[in-house]
Amino acid sequence: MAENKSQIYSTLTQYDLPLAYEGGIELFRSDQAKLLLAWLRILESGSKRGWAAVLEEAGYSLEEVRHILDHEVYPSNMQAFRAELEALETIGGVLECVFSQYGYDGSYADVLLTTIQSVHNSTIQTRGDLIRFIETGIDEGRVNTTGKKTPSRTSCRTLSETRSVAN
Repeated sequence: MAENKSQIYSTLTQYDLPLAYEGGIELFRSDQAKLLLAWLRILESGSKRGWAAVLEEAGYSLEEVRHILDHEVYPSNMQAFRAELEALETIGGVLECVFSQYGYDGSYADVLLTTIQSVHNSTIQTRGDLIRFIETGIDEGRVNTTGKKTPSRTSCRTLSETRSVAN
């Protein structure tokens, strides 16, 4: 069974399709989500962890990344992009700007945008809360838009089980 799920996952990711499974979506483990998380971390606190991910995505070597992080002298184009993001008034604007900058316009980007905007609009989550929401999505491999603790596995009763419980 686990092998079959792995094959399905591999096939769907090969064609860049989001995957719904057992009550969640394999979404936050995508490159788009990780890059978005990096920029949110940078905006929230200037996080070196965020900068490291962004610099790696831009093609900097590990040595170059270490040097930049140690001296906190970030590339001017990235500083300008950060300033552009900071000037945006909505989380949706930030998401769209990041995805546009990196050419992400496929199904993952659309679902991420919709999911994060929906969670943000229906709650009073701060940017820091959204960072933790995405981190949890990466750790658990699923999306929980209710704000409630997600069970580790969704169960489904068969019709006969439902009848026996009712009787």
